[in-house]
Parts: sequence; C-alpha cells; structure tokens
Amino acid sequence: MKQPALGKRISELRKQKGLTQEELVEKCNVSVRTIQRIESGEVTPRSFTIKTILAALDEKLETITLDNVVEISKKQLTILQAAWIVGVIYFIIGFVEVIADYNLMIGETDFISKPIYVVVKIITALSFSILFIGFAEIGKVFNKRFITISSYLFIVIFILSCLYDVFDTNYSYEITSVSLVLKSIVFGVLQVLFGISLLSLQKQFAGVVIALAVLEILTGVFFTTVVGAPVAMFFLIPTILLEIIVVFMVYQKLKKELYS
Repeated sequence: MKQPALGKRISELRKQKGLTQEELVEKCNVSVRTIQRIESGEVTPRSFTIKTILAALDEKLETITLDNVVEISKKQLTILQAAWIVGVIYFIIGFVEVIADYNLMIGETDFISKPIYVVVKIITALSFSILFIGFAEIGKVFNKRFITISSYLFIVIFILSCLYDVFDTNYSYEITSVSLVLKSIVFGVLQVLFGISLLSLQKQFAGVVIALAVLEILTGVFFTTVVGAPVAMFFLIPTILLEIIVVFMVYQKLKKELYS
C-alpha cells in the first residue's frame, strides 16, 4: 500500500479503536509528529514502524499490504555512508590509476615504481568495491535484485582486472592491445547492464538516477565499441561523480526514514 493510502488506512484503524493520535503515541512509543506525518501521507514509514503501530492497534501486519514500504537497518545505513565517502577516494585515485596505466603501457616505468603501482591498484579495487557494495545494498533495500546482481558482478570483474594488471609483467604491444580491447568490451557490457538496472529506481529517485542510468548506458556503449573508449573515459568523470551523489542521496533519504 502506497502513501497517502497507507496513512489513511492507519488513521481509519486508529479512529475505529477510538484513539486520538496522542493516545496512540502512548501505546506504541512513536512521536506525535511521526504519527501525524504518516497519517497525512508526508512520509512512507519503515516496516518496523508500521509493525509497532499495528501492534498498538491490535491489528495484524496482513491488515496492510506493504507494497512500497522500505525496510532499512542501521548496518545497511552504515554501509551506504561508507560507500559514498569511500567513493570520493575512488574518484580521486582513479586519476592516478589512469596516468599510471598509461605510462606503463607506453613503457615509461620511471613515472611510478611497481610497489607504488600495486598500492594504487589495491586502493582502487577496494574503493570501487565499497562504492558498488553500496549499490548492492540499495538493490536489497528496494528489492531490486538486478541492481544487486549487476553491482556484485561489476565488483568481481573489476577486482580480477586489477589483479591482472598487478601480476602482468609482459608489456608487449600485442598482449597489451588485446587486453585493452577485452577490458573495454567486458566493462562496456557490464556498464550498460548496470545502467539498465538503475532505471528500476526511477519511481523512487527520478532526476539524478535517470541521468546516471543514461550516462552509464552511454559510457558502456562507447566502451563496447572499443574505438569509442577515449570518449567513454571522458564520460567516466561525471558518471562516477553521479554514482557518489546517488548513493549519498539514498543514504540521506533512508537515514531520514530510519530515524523519523
């Protein structure tokens, strides 16, 4: 049941029991302001809050169909907070990684030593993984399995790619070229799939999420063509920024609902 129908139903149940909002508050230990906002349809409460209110009204959970109710735990909220914060680190380290990869590709090993290169790759892999674990959690919270699956798939492939870069000691032009082509195609396909998965969130988060989904798909298409990879690299800058913004927006929204 969606708002405002959810709020109206709770209001009806309360009145049927002959309770005022203040009396309901005393029974369920939820603030008057929260009850008012729920009944007026201003907010969609989390599942726990609905269960608490229904218990106070001596009603079963089945009384209300929880079609659009978001259930978020403090652990998931912490993961989302870490995801957008670490995402900023990923955005910054990404520039260093690209420069390092380019210099190694052209044989310029004086720019960065192998140990430092390994450290850069480790930080890149970890920060990327944490950012996309955030998206995986978003998929779980909103019951969007496609987002969760595509996020974890992205993480696995990205880590494997970083491991390949770290342990690859053969910098011949032929092997490097084949490797770059395969990476471009694989990451392009993954990015298109991830972008499509994000479209399932357009009802909850229109604007920015739609913009991110479109950018992910466009960037992925350019990567898939291989020849468009340089354009895709340029698109990655706003794409990663939007990824961080989206995770931050979801974090703020769910934090508000958790503590409302």
